[in-house]
Amino acid sequence: MADTTGFLQSLNVSLFSCFMGNCLDLIGRGVMKLFGVAGVMLGILAGGVGCSSQMKMPKNTGEASRSGLTITYIGSSGYLIETENKKIMVDAAFDNFVETFEVTVPSEEVRARIAKGEAPYNRIDLFLVTHSHRGHFDPVLLLSAIENNPHAQVVTNQTVYGALMALSSEFTPALERVFFPAIKPGEQQTKQFNGISVHMAMTDHWGGLRQLNFEFCVDSYNVLFALEPDGYVQQGDIDLQFTSSFESDMESELAPKSESNLEVKYRVLTHQSGNDKKVRRRAEADEMANAGFLMHSGEQLELFRVGDDMRVQ
Repeated sequence: MADTTGFLQSLNVSLFSCFMGNCLDLIGRGVMKLFGVAGVMLGILAGGVGCSSQMKMPKNTGEASRSGLTITYIGSSGYLIETENKKIMVDAAFDNFVETFEVTVPSEEVRARIAKGEAPYNRIDLFLVTHSHRGHFDPVLLLSAIENNPHAQVVTNQTVYGALMALSSEFTPALERVFFPAIKPGEQQTKQFNGISVHMAMTDHWGGLRQLNFEFCVDSYNVLFALEPDGYVQQGDIDLQFTSSFESDMESELAPKSESNLEVKYRVLTHQSGNDKKVRRRAEADEMANAGFLMHSGEQLELFRVGDDMRVQ
C-alpha cells in the first residue's frame, strides 16, 4: 500500500487554513478517493447502505402527547432537540467564525461543554450534520463531541466524513459511528439510528457542496430539518420544520401549506444573519401562532402535540 502519511499531514494543514466550506469539500473528496472502499465498509458496519430506503415514516395519531419536544438554540443553525427518551443535535458543532456575519454563536463555555460531552450535551443519541459550511460544521469540535458521547451515532455526507477522517492521525473508533448515505442529489434513503427513524434526502447547495435534508421520527414526533425544502417529498405528518424561508410574505411561507407543498404544523426559522434583520424576524414570528424564531444562544422552545396542532408550552 502506498505511504499516506504525507498526504494526511497535508490535508490536516489544509483543513486548518481553509476559510470556506468549499475547501472542506475538496478535502473530503480527496480523502474519499483514498478511503472510498473503507468508507463504504463503515457505512455497512453502521447498519447497511440502502437497506431501508422504502420505509415510510409513521402517521401521527392526533392524540395528545404524553411528553413534548424541547428545543435549545445553540447558534447559527444548531440545535439540541430533546424528548422524554432521546437527544439529537443538528448542525450544533460549528465554527464561531460566522459571528463575523452577525450570526448567533454560543459562548466558549458552551462550546467546551459540547466538546466534552457535558450536560446538557451529554448522552446524545444522534448527531445530524447537513453539510460542511463553517456555520454548520467544525471538524475539531464535532470529533471531540462524538468521542465524548460514546453511544451517539452520526449521520452526514461524505465531505464531512472526509474532513473528520483527515483530522485523525490514525483511524479512531469514533469514526465507526459515522454514517453517510451513498446517494446523489435527488435520491433519498431511510435508516434507523439508535431507535430514531431518519429519512435522508440529498440536494445541491451553493459553493459546489451537497447538503442533506433530514426528516426524523423521535418519540412519535416527525421533525423536518430542511433549510432548502423545494422539491422535498415529505414521508409523514410533519409536526415541526426548521427552515430558512421566512420572507415578507410570511403568511403564505409559514402557513401549513407552503410554497414547497409541505404540510407542516409548526415552523422554526433558522439560518439568519444580521442583528437588525433578526430583531425584525423575531417580531414577525411573535405575531404568528404556528411559527417561532429563537434569536439568542441558550433560548428554549417547548412544543406539545394537542390533537392536530402543535402548541407552545
